[in-house]
Amino acid sequence: MIKNSDTQLLASRSQWFIPLLLLLSLIILLLGLSMPVMRMQQLVFWKEDFTILHGVGALLSQGDYLLGTILFLFSICFPVLKLSALLYLWFRPLTQMQRQQALDWLHRLSKWSMLDVFVIAILIVLSKSGAGFKIEPRIGLYLFAIAVIASSLLTSWVSKVANKSKRLRD
Repeated sequence: MIKNSDTQLLASRSQWFIPLLLLLSLIILLLGLSMPVMRMQQLVFWKEDFTILHGVGALLSQGDYLLGTILFLFSICFPVLKLSALLYLWFRPLTQMQRQQALDWLHRLSKWSMLDVFVIAILIVLSKSGAGFKIEPRIGLYLFAIAVIASSLLTSWVSKVANKSKRLRD
């Protein structure tokens, strides 16, 4: 059992903006997931905008369960859960060891969050080869990338605040 004297809150008056930045990142992430990330155009006849949510739905409905599940987990679930977990870690009294283990785990997994951005970037580069189709980035891609980068930076920031808090207690 955790003794009350062993636990600590990270929330303090001097860092009130961290939870606000986490909430802002979560809002930007949700916008990025629901807005078009790319527009595909084949010749002049066919154009379609794609969102990450649409892509997951399309993959699952076409029977590509493995790829659809991977995209769902790493593009939707993990980024949302990561930001939610950071908020939880910010406000929940935990021991330093519990908090550090959770932050280390989140930091290691955060590297996979940029996978979508890289895949779309590769598609855009391939479309420039003149293969009869064109892919253009859309606002959702930029919002998603901003949210993922902000999430990664905020994870590091919360980790530094936790380490500083530990040093002040010791």
